Amino acid sequence: MRRLRIWISFLVAAFLLYLGLQQFTIGTVGLHGWFSVAWFLFCFLVIGGNLAVLAYERTRVYEGEAHPSRRINKRELERKAARLRA
Repeated sequence: MRRLRIWISFLVAAFLLYLGLQQFTIGTVGLHGWFSVAWFLFCFLVIGGNLAVLAYERTRVYEGEAHPSRRINKRELERKAARLRA
């Protein structure tokens, strides 16, 4: 559920960036130009934060629980131990 929320917020931010590219111009002088630059920086910050959460969540190991890809059954563990003894 959390992953879906992150994807939704990422897509909304990307859509707002698409709309902002049409409305704002960075090259203007004055308050309008500063607002455009601040708006784009904030939008890129939001998009980067969402991508960082998505990338970090894949490698996160929950405390007290084994990661599903790191579970080793007893048979594999016994085989590895036998190879080390030999």
